[in-house]
Amino acid sequence: MLPLVVSGVSGSGISTAISLAVANFTTQRVNVVKLTRSDFSLHSPFEMLLHHYGFRPNEGYLNRTLVSPVPQTIQTLVGMAAPTVIIVEDYLNGVVSLRAKRAHLYQWGSLAAHSPELSVVLGTSEEAPHLNCHSGQPAWPEYLIHNWSDKISLNGYLDMLSMIASSNLYLSLDLSRHTETLYALSNGITGNLIRIIQQWCINLILKDEPSLEPNLVNRSLRSIIQENGELLYASNYGR
Repeated sequence: MLPLVVSGVSGSGISTAISLAVANFTTQRVNVVKLTRSDFSLHSPFEMLLHHYGFRPNEGYLNRTLVSPVPQTIQTLVGMAAPTVIIVEDYLNGVVSLRAKRAHLYQWGSLAAHSPELSVVLGTSEEAPHLNCHSGQPAWPEYLIHNWSDKISLNGYLDMLSMIASSNLYLSLDLSRHTETLYALSNGITGNLIRIIQQWCINLILKDEPSLEPNLVNRSLRSIIQENGELLYASNYGR
C-alpha cells in the first residue's frame, strides 16, 4: 500500500487533523504509532522507528540516505511490534536537500510496500512535496487540506465561535457579519483566523467592552496587538 500524504499550509489545520486521526485510531484500539516532530535531517525514517521503540543504534548504523530494501533489523522490528498505522506529523521537517528528501520518501515507500498490512500517513506543510522521487514510481495518494473556500461553511464556523465567545467570555461578536473582512485578513487560513479573533477578544476584555465595533474590525492586526500589549502593561503596572 502506498503511503498517504496529508498536506496543507501552516495554520490550515493540518496538525489538528493529524492529532484527531491519532485520537480516533487510539479510540478504536488500533495499534497506531505517531512520530513527533524532531530534526528529521539527523534521523532517517528507519532510525526514527528504532528510536520510537527505545533502541539507540550507534551513529551511522543505518545510512540516512539509504536507497535499498528495508534492512532486516527494521523488518524484524515491524514484524514484532506489528503497528497498524504509522503517522508522521511533518515528515520533511528539517530535511533540506533534494537528495535527503528522496531518501526519506524512498524509505517510507519501501517500508509501506514491504508491509501490506501497515498504513503510513505522512503530514507535510509543503505545498508541493517531491512525491515522484524515482522515474516510474507511481504518485502517492494525497489529501490536501484547503483554505476556507465555501463562505456558507465559513459563516457557520464563525457563528459557532461567536456562540463560544458569548457563553464563555460574555462577548457579543456576531462574527458572520464580518465574513469578508475576516477572510481577507486571514487569507482563508484557519490559524490566522483564530489569531485575529483572539486579539479582538483580548482587546474587548482589556477595554471592558461587551461587543465588537467597526472601529476595531477595520484596524490592522498589528496595531491591535500593539494596543493590547500597551493595555496589558498599563493594567499590570499602572499608567
